[in-house]
Amino acid sequence: MLAMALTLTLLAPGAIRADHVSLRLGTDVWAPYEFVDGDQVSGLATEIVTQVLNDMDTGVTSIFVYPWARAVRLAEAGDIDVLYSGQFIADRQRFLWYPDTPLVESRWVVAVRAADRERFPFRTWEDLKRGRVGVVRGYRYGDGFDRFLKNNIAPQVANENQQNLVMLKNHRVDYVVCDLLNCRYLLDALGLSDKIHIYAETPIALTQYYAMFSRKTVSEDFVRRFDDHLGAFRETPAYDDLIARFVDAQVASLGGSGGGALEPEMNARGRLAAPAYGRLRSPNPSPYPPGHGP
Repeated sequence: MLAMALTLTLLAPGAIRADHVSLRLGTDVWAPYEFVDGDQVSGLATEIVTQVLNDMDTGVTSIFVYPWARAVRLAEAGDIDVLYSGQFIADRQRFLWYPDTPLVESRWVVAVRAADRERFPFRTWEDLKRGRVGVVRGYRYGDGFDRFLKNNIAPQVANENQQNLVMLKNHRVDYVVCDLLNCRYLLDALGLSDKIHIYAETPIALTQYYAMFSRKTVSEDFVRRFDDHLGAFRETPAYDDLIARFVDAQVASLGGSGGGALEPEMNARGRLAAPAYGRLRSPNPSPYPPGHGP
């Protein structure tokens, strides 16, 4: 995919590095978290990040859309200031600041052809040795599962999840590792919801997605203030409204064909509750939190 820069607020470049009056944001296309809608970058994570920056009186110069691996490199080099949305990866802390508070919680899951569920079951990570596994270039699925892939699987690597799901439909791979909501969104868009089954009940890993900040251009104090504002925003009805717009409709449909049974627990504010994820059965879980290693 060609990189796109969607300019929202144009300020002098010096303002970016001097006092964070305005920042350059980078992301990829990963609906419903971030995607291009006409001439705008939209999505759940996009709206959370821009709302928090607005609350901090910090503008957005541009939102750049890149393949994920390239976006990470650009943030590490300081060519963009903020990168979203990604997991906590310990070795990226050398180049990127992480707030304590995630933008949103989710889970990594496995998808197979619905007609091949008996041939390619998924109860534990070991089941993935039965077939060809599709993953996305540059994605990290949590340190424990990444180590399992490296030591046990020679995965087929695609540039994006949509390509993986098409390869699954065409019998070029047998398992696809994907984010639950992103996978469901793509299957609906591709008209494959009745052809592909998601093992939603046995996630590979439970995860949280963050905004990350380049250490070369953003101060630690700014990241702390962002974290404070994000934590406060997550307790507001406005945050719940975003969840309702981008997530609840998909969650409600996950029990249908191709999605697998899922009855998520909602908290008192109607938000998808993170503790509900913690009670899901995750096969062969790492002893460390998702995305964290020793």
